[in-house]
Amino acid sequence: MSYEGFANYYDALMEDMPYSQWIDFAERCWIKYGKPKTIVDLGCGTGNISIPLAKKGFQVYGIDLSSEMLTVANQKELNNLPIINQNSGSIIWLEQDMKDLELPSFVDCIISFCDCYNYITDEVHLIQSFQKVYEYLEHKGLFIFDMLTESQFQFYAEEQPFTYNEEDLSYIWTCDYDAKHREIEHDLTIFAKHSDSNYMKINEIHTQRAYPIEWIKNQLSHIGFININVLGDFRFESPNDATKRVFFLAQKS
Repeated sequence: MSYEGFANYYDALMEDMPYSQWIDFAERCWIKYGKPKTIVDLGCGTGNISIPLAKKGFQVYGIDLSSEMLTVANQKELNNLPIINQNSGSIIWLEQDMKDLELPSFVDCIISFCDCYNYITDEVHLIQSFQKVYEYLEHKGLFIFDMLTESQFQFYAEEQPFTYNEEDLSYIWTCDYDAKHREIEHDLTIFAKHSDSNYMKINEIHTQRAYPIEWIKNQLSHIGFININVLGDFRFESPNDATKRVFFLAQKS
């Protein structure tokens, strides 16, 4: 899942994503677990969480598999450099697969929001990514990530197709949900204005997998994480059958 061709239109299509809620959620976690200095943003995309964190004075590693996404993120960082520098923040962009994480030093906190981990559909690769996170966290470092639930996948399947139609940009988004394997395939066709009379067609197909909460907790515990907490839908409450987005918090032992 590399978002080839999609990166230049990602922000326009995702402008309603709750980026401020993700940042607020992380900051509430840091009140309890301690404020970090160094943060890794796994699956950073175009930097919509990395850049605000740098503007708040954090040293951030923005990591994504897509070079196209990172190119957009880097340009956005340049536009925000005066504020980032003023507040002593910084960003280092790294093109990496989440399961092959490599950092130059240990960090205080690793986050991964926007359901990035649902895109890892192989259990072995998911566990490998968790192991890499554990390896690069400082002692008692905090790991925060979210995943969509099967309830959200069912919602997508029932409510699709989704459409967006503006003068310069439109899309048709359909979903095919395989309940047996807890996987959903997103088929996104984008039409972007290329000139006064021509539109460019971009097709993206992405697959996500939902994982049982207890299975995730068991994997984290087996790796060595402690103080594992599970919360639902941006609230500091336990998830239930209607929860659409579940958050995991864990500390390195």
